[in-house]
Amino acid sequence: SMNRMAALVAVTAMSVGVCSQSMEWSPDWYLGMGSTTPWTETGNMYCGGGGPQKPVTWGESFTDCYHGCLQSATCSQFFFTNGTRWTGQTGCVITETPCTVPCTAGECGNWDSYVCAEGPASKCTVPPTPPSPPPAPPPPFGFDRVLSDHMVLQREVPARVWGAGATPNGTVMVALSDTAGTPVAVTANATGEWTIDLASRQGSTVAVNITAVDSTTKRTSVLQDVLFGDVWGCHGQSNMAFGLGQDINASTICPAADNFPNIRLLVFTNPGATWEVASSKTACTGTGFSPFSAVCFYFGMNTFQNLGGDVPVGLVYSAVGGTSIERWSGPDALAQCNQTGVVQQSNLWIPHIIPLLPMRMSGWTWYQGESNVACSTSWKWMPGLNCGIGCSETQPICDASIAGCASFYACAFPAMISDWRNKWNGGTESIPGRTPGPRPFIFVELAPYTEGVGEPGDISTAVIRESQLAALSLPSVAMAAAYDYGDPNSPLGNIHPRYKAPVGRRLALAAQNISYANSAPPIVSIPMNPTLVTASRSSTDPRGVVLQFDRPVDLRPPVLGACPVAAASCVWLTIAGLNATLSQPSTVGGSIVLATLQASAQTVPPGAVVAYLYGDWPVPTIYGASLEASRMYDFPARPFHTTVA
Repeated sequence: SMNRMAALVAVTAMSVGVCSQSMEWSPDWYLGMGSTTPWTETGNMYCGGGGPQKPVTWGESFTDCYHGCLQSATCSQFFFTNGTRWTGQTGCVITETPCTVPCTAGECGNWDSYVCAEGPASKCTVPPTPPSPPPAPPPPFGFDRVLSDHMVLQREVPARVWGAGATPNGTVMVALSDTAGTPVAVTANATGEWTIDLASRQGSTVAVNITAVDSTTKRTSVLQDVLFGDVWGCHGQSNMAFGLGQDINASTICPAADNFPNIRLLVFTNPGATWEVASSKTACTGTGFSPFSAVCFYFGMNTFQNLGGDVPVGLVYSAVGGTSIERWSGPDALAQCNQTGVVQQSNLWIPHIIPLLPMRMSGWTWYQGESNVACSTSWKWMPGLNCGIGCSETQPICDASIAGCASFYACAFPAMISDWRNKWNGGTESIPGRTPGPRPFIFVELAPYTEGVGEPGDISTAVIRESQLAALSLPSVAMAAAYDYGDPNSPLGNIHPRYKAPVGRRLALAAQNISYANSAPPIVSIPMNPTLVTASRSSTDPRGVVLQFDRPVDLRPPVLGACPVAAASCVWLTIAGLNATLSQPSTVGGSIVLATLQASAQTVPPGAVVAYLYGDWPVPTIYGASLEASRMYDFPARPFHTTVA
């Protein structure tokens, strides 16, 4: 038998005595036929020189006629280059059998509209049409896959439960086991889907069962061991997906997970996953990025403890490594940033966010941004990444510079947060007794890493950190710093630090500040990351700049010691691009720090830029003044670069 290319050439060239079926997989050929239908990555099969078309997807078996032979093929993945057919690593595996049935001029064959050329010829045998499959059985009656045994439903609001498989337009009765079985009726829609909002309940560690019954068929579904408490989402990329079993303190935190049965876990990105009770097995079994997020667990554990240990906490973990923000954003959010029709946009929003939208929640945590750094000239070790803003190497439709990436993220991040809130059930509403405002959204400002080829001196991560702060313009948004906990020795690469406990604790403290401060009993608000207010030239030292912060600060050694990587990759402080030192004389103290150029002959020029921690591996030394001896509540000052007044 001839190979695929030869078959294509032969079929195209011959016009007598064969079934003249033409099939091409080149977008250039397809568009050249004058089609106006966009080429899609799922592939299309085109028949009869521009005649009827039948889509073919990867892995689908199909039958075609070439050069008088019946060809059965199973398509795998295809790669194209302009003007070249059948390039790349894989194609169709071809098997051939002779055609046996003659055809006459103009005769059409099977569903592909094979057209016999003029003159006597043979006709391809067509597989018999299989019998119609029996009618599909009715879908199983029950609760949606987001809901399962051991779950937590949101307290203090009408928690929603929903499902499918009911009798169309029929009645579904829903009852809780602790209300004497008194059911509440809801009418299913024409496709058997149903939704009900339960009466608001206080948080409790006493579990209930929830039963739904189709009144027509008497089919029943039961959720067992359900708690009412606070439900939080944990989303983002690999640092959110980093498993608790790989944490630097895994040997102590994993056994401790058995002490928190009222924390419940859902790994929503795993197909078929159900809610589980927190334990060393459910939180720590496995390595790398499984089975449960370390940051999410630490956040949930600290939140549970901050609430006094009597309010259950449900954690919905939905994170995927190596993903950019546009993949988690809906089309409405991306349209605000002039991004439409972009490769991979919204492909995680659809399977991993939309199904969760009916669920009432307390808020969301977010650890993402590294993949949006990758649109710069760095990170050539990760080819084909979506460039962070929808471009690709073959489709440069955007500004993939460092500044372009930062500009896009500063737009896309707050747009995504607002869109999530607008579309999530209750997302724009406050929970009674909580701080007024929409549901909280708390993000992690990126940790240090040096995995870009632009090192040392690369600022691509620094500008994304700065772009993350654009979200703080929205109400009920807070930040937790991770940039003082780099880990150059992480076995999963220094982009994945193992120090997740401080990050989870800071997320929980941020939630305490913006969500629980008005709760009963009230939870004390904790001042977090100091922010620069002004930078002005010193009136007494021509080498100096006076830095004024919004609250008292301390100077201290870096948390993890001196620069742990190549010194040129670490960044502390520069004035006009020159190295400077920090001091806090006792005569100043409080919220003021002095930055001084190191060389005695240097002076601060007019309009100089002072930059603190503005690089990929920051080494913080300015912290909020300690609140207690253990320094548990230490928060580093935010990075900045600003013009000196």
